[in-house]
Amino acid sequence: MIHEFNMTVDVDPKQLALSQGRIDLEIRVRDYSRRNGGDGNFAFVTEKMVVDTISPSIRAISRNNNAKVGGTGLLVYQTSSDSVESGIFVDDIFFPGYPVTKENDDGMKICYFAIPYDVKGHPNLFLWAKDNAGNTSNKTFYCYICKKRFKNDKIKITDSFLKRVLPYFSYYIQDSQGTDIEHFLRINRELREKNNLALKEMISNPDPNQLWNGTWLRLKNSATMARFADHRSYFYKGSKIDTKYHMGIDLASLSNAKVGACNHGLVIFTGRLGIYGMTVVLDHGQGLASMYSHLSEITVEDRQKVSRGDIIGLTGKTGLAGGDHLHFSIMVNGVFVNPVEWWDSHWIRDNISRKLALLKQNDNP
Repeated sequence: MIHEFNMTVDVDPKQLALSQGRIDLEIRVRDYSRRNGGDGNFAFVTEKMVVDTISPSIRAISRNNNAKVGGTGLLVYQTSSDSVESGIFVDDIFFPGYPVTKENDDGMKICYFAIPYDVKGHPNLFLWAKDNAGNTSNKTFYCYICKKRFKNDKIKITDSFLKRVLPYFSYYIQDSQGTDIEHFLRINRELREKNNLALKEMISNPDPNQLWNGTWLRLKNSATMARFADHRSYFYKGSKIDTKYHMGIDLASLSNAKVGACNHGLVIFTGRLGIYGMTVVLDHGQGLASMYSHLSEITVEDRQKVSRGDIIGLTGKTGLAGGDHLHFSIMVNGVFVNPVEWWDSHWIRDNISRKLALLKQNDNP
């Protein structure tokens, strides 16, 4: 008969005064047999281990780091070879870093990070790294944060709007009791939160390589109807009923206008996404993703590779949309950021391209 016994033993190198280096962990087992003069059967196994009490090293390489509230930042940094995980914390939000190439062996990494639109004061930013033994390192780096004020907007909810959009959400509200406006509030609050959590989850395992390149495109011949992080106040029959922030930019062109991919990427989602309606999400690598919502038609499939400008769908008014338009968003590790920066070639040159050039200099000293 075989008996199975599981036991977890914690070994604290500091408490045992173990020095850095190799040790042998010996596990001995004795049973209750009367053999060997009553001493029983005896067995042992030796496991070779390494005591590691030294934290990994990490340092910032890029120096001129600037970011706006609601915007994106990029840091080039270097870790020691024993680092297995690293990135940047912005307060309690972690943004993972990525090796420059698969063949990268000098510890050089890049990390895209976001300064949330609703950050209070100057956020606490620091580099973080961890090794296989669980040792961690923190190091601050300089980043100038430019404050930004966002627009206040009033949204008037009418009965005609409710009668048009609520049937689209029948799958969500069919089992609940309440008036049309109560159904709207449930959608605007509960479903919105679920949709944003689903977005964060779907882009939580991005391609570690940079898939995008060059200029980022916006919807052709379009007018801006709503801006990023607009603070929206919803009114019904003259009374304020809700407030929310608009996590993207609304662009309007002709009805059912062709929507092109803003840059090279991989399709990671197609289909209905609650308040966003018919939606396409693209992975651009290293934590960057773009979202195209309220579409009337989708012309790409999941896991399809697309190039900048490829048609991925047609504008529409699905979801919680008041009219035909495109809701366009960019996310960094699941945090919404201002797309305007990514449409600006000068911003990309000053904040992205110049820093990536540091990596080439490092490869060719």
